[in-house]
Amino acid sequence: MKRNLLALAVGAAIAMPGVALADAATIYGRMDLSLDRVSIDNDTGGDDTGSNWEINSHASRFGVKGDADLGNGLKAIYKIEWQVSGDEGSYSKTTTYIDDNDDEVDVSDDSGDLKARTRYVGLMGSFGAVKLGKMDTPMKKSQGKVDQFDNYGADIARTVSGEARPSNVLAITSPKVAGALTFNVALIPGEENDVDDSTDTNVEDGLADAWSGSAVFSNKVVYAAFAIDDNVGGWDTYRGVAQINAGKVKLGAVVTVSEQDSDAESGTDADEKIGVVLSIAIPVGEKLTLKGQVGSSKFDNNEDAPDDEEIKQASVTFGADYNFTKQTKVYAFIDSYAEDTDSVALDNTAKMLTLSVGMQHKF
Repeated sequence: MKRNLLALAVGAAIAMPGVALADAATIYGRMDLSLDRVSIDNDTGGDDTGSNWEINSHASRFGVKGDADLGNGLKAIYKIEWQVSGDEGSYSKTTTYIDDNDDEVDVSDDSGDLKARTRYVGLMGSFGAVKLGKMDTPMKKSQGKVDQFDNYGADIARTVSGEARPSNVLAITSPKVAGALTFNVALIPGEENDVDDSTDTNVEDGLADAWSGSAVFSNKVVYAAFAIDDNVGGWDTYRGVAQINAGKVKLGAVVTVSEQDSDAESGTDADEKIGVVLSIAIPVGEKLTLKGQVGSSKFDNNEDAPDDEEIKQASVTFGADYNFTKQTKVYAFIDSYAEDTDSVALDNTAKMLTLSVGMQHKF
């Protein structure tokens, strides 16, 4: 009975133009799953090599978004999105996989039925847009469409820092300047309160205890961005991005330099990470696209001095997408990944090879 009443209520709301059109809500989502053959060699000197079959979900999601006209050139904008697990378990990875920010890696964590993704409410007008909520930082968004394997195991988050989606964000976006240049900033308060009047000098009670900003230039031929993170996830990061449309071929590059924020360190050198990703996409006909991506990074773990640890990563990924329509595609790729760890206690190179065939449908 309750289900019938709910169905009638929803139907009545849709049938009422005043309700349906005033809010312009859109329900959307996508399901993306693949069948993978994963081979891992941890190089520990024992029984450390194995292969298995996996079915993996890649940031499958659903959400509601829309806007409402407020008059005088103003619009209310909103979005709320959840990641759903299309499988049980998480994407395989080598043992030392570097994750310098708990918020940054969506590509390999599908545990649980629902996971919060982007959600915000805000105002948009001739001044640009102002939003409050949980959302990608300008640093993360600055990657544009360079990442040819976004949300898969070969996502650039594996190689470069700055892929954060924090909560408690005040985001401001400028209008386009000369039709091509946009400025973005996100302020992230630490939300701490020194109510006990302690002597801690690092209480984060300000509006911009962490912040992220970017300048983005985009036209039909060139995409370029420069972005900065300050104390986002305890790291300071600088990123340069470029993508060129050479005819129909797209060539892209991302370079990041990161250092652990000085406030997060005491008496030791800061950890450092440098990462580079290069990508290419080549259309073949109207439906097929060939893709390639290489990545390299070096992470210096200086926290345990004098026993400093250096970790180097290298990856090569090739694949193809076949688009039946704008909504549905099938894909296949092969990904080779190596992680070399060098320290007083450990000197080994872990490797992982993944063969993947999957399907994505948007609705």
